[in-house]
Amino acid sequence: MKQEQLESLLRALVSIDGVSGDESRVRDFILAQIEGFCDYEIDALGNVLGSTRGTGEGALLLTAHMDEVGLIVTEVEETGFLRFDTVGGIDARVLPDKRVTIHGVPGVICCKPVHLMKAEEKKKPVQVDGLVIDIGARSREEAERLVARGDMAAFEREYTRFGEAADFVCAPALDDRAGCALLVSLIRAQTAAFRFAFTVQEEVGTRGAYAAAFSLRPAVAVAVETTTAADVSGVEDGKSVARLGGGPVLSFMDRGTIYDRGERQKIAALAEENGIRWQLKRAVAGGNDMAAMHKTAAGARAVAISVPARYLHSPSVVIRLSDLTETGRLLEAYLAAQK
Repeated sequence: MKQEQLESLLRALVSIDGVSGDESRVRDFILAQIEGFCDYEIDALGNVLGSTRGTGEGALLLTAHMDEVGLIVTEVEETGFLRFDTVGGIDARVLPDKRVTIHGVPGVICCKPVHLMKAEEKKKPVQVDGLVIDIGARSREEAERLVARGDMAAFEREYTRFGEAADFVCAPALDDRAGCALLVSLIRAQTAAFRFAFTVQEEVGTRGAYAAAFSLRPAVAVAVETTTAADVSGVEDGKSVARLGGGPVLSFMDRGTIYDRGERQKIAALAEENGIRWQLKRAVAGGNDMAAMHKTAAGARAVAISVPARYLHSPSVVIRLSDLTETGRLLEAYLAAQK
């Protein structure tokens, strides 16, 4: 799997807004990329369910979710400012002063200026209900010509390469557009037969995954995901969960799933045989679509193969392109071993 092609897909995917429940633009892009390489259908929730040509019903299922965390407009004030709530798990502390777009309408999340706060106010934690979005409107009527209650707001689309050999990437929605880029690449490569699901609404409770698993009923399901890398200042090494530059992450347990030991060991052995660096997740934390898939219908053996990522669920998620490429190599080896 070539890094240049993966990065091109990734850059395009993170440029598209796709807050949970509003994934249609991401889905349209993915469909344009895989058209002619597979058979697929779109279910009632908006999941893309399909298979590479000639795939049997008992084949392996790979999944990646199309949605991202974001905001939803709940009220338009008389002043033209927008009240909002979060969609998915966002730490309110990352929100002040961040730029957002609401279907192309730019805005800034704002709060009371620090130089106007009293000492006791500065000590209080940031609360979402104390923030508003400024879209430059001077009245409710002016704002409502541009946006409406129920509209989704996504973080400003920026893509930056930095660090050693520009191997680091900072962008919103890398969770899980990184997985989507990998899955699209595997479908287009046409080197193995497998089934796939691009799911919706993972960030609000793995909702699309329930429907996808009920339809497809896989024996083995693999989440192609990102997972927390806390290899940052102030975090002890033993609590860093995963680290950038360590290669794909295999999970043994998180808050939603106990992963299949046999499949995990098989994948780890394949990594060793193929000279692919890999790491084991060092915490029981987070979750993904497997929380739904492993216990739907007759159940499935669940696996997670993840790209390590810093600052998840923020406007500035960071991964390394080399980790993304190594994850692609491991997925290719795993698919080849199914033959």
